[in-house]
Amino acid sequence: PLHPSMPAAPVPLRAPSRDAPLNAGVRTPPLPMPVWQPVPSGRTDVSVSPVSPIATPAAAAKQSPTLTVLIRDFEMTANLPSDWVSDLSCCASLAEHILMVVSELAQGLRILVSLEPSGPSVPVPRTGREDPAWHQVYGNYQELLAEALQLSNADSVRGFFQQSSCAIPGKITWRLGEVQGFLRLCFTAFGLPAPNCHPAVWYQLIREVTDDAAGTI
Repeated sequence: PLHPSMPAAPVPLRAPSRDAPLNAGVRTPPLPMPVWQPVPSGRTDVSVSPVSPIATPAAAAKQSPTLTVLIRDFEMTANLPSDWVSDLSCCASLAEHILMVVSELAQGLRILVSLEPSGPSVPVPRTGREDPAWHQVYGNYQELLAEALQLSNADSVRGFFQQSSCAIPGKITWRLGEVQGFLRLCFTAFGLPAPNCHPAVWYQLIREVTDDAAGTI
């Protein structure tokens, strides 16, 4: 037996073989376990409500113009029930649609077309026919547009509306092109060029005056 004061003889390490890992034969101490400590917040006014105001797409859209455009873009492409925001499967489809749009923007399959100068933009599919600056043509018609808005033209506008309403009496729909036809008649009658914009831009503009997902006025 060894004397307690005598150090133990070192144990020779064998040279690792070619197939052995580089740290073979080397004793490494175990890593210490992490110690998780709570971080004091100092806030005492935090409350948790059963339903957060941002839990629904409509509530979230009010806080973000970009999200509003994306939600409307989803409503444009999907045949949704009127109460789709309460359907979790529809909300999941909305999330998938937003991810798809962002991915296609990154790949160059879509481009951003603004709804108005310095306004929000719409991600439209790249086809070569879209015009990102479609609204700039009206910069030369500001005086004529102001005069047209001051005219008493209710009878003319009402006639254009009735002329464009075909499928449902008293209503015009974006999907059938009735809203676009109605606005083209109005612009032409007032001496203005008809809007030459992408259908997705048409839809976003129409949704500014109606909450109907089908774009019906």
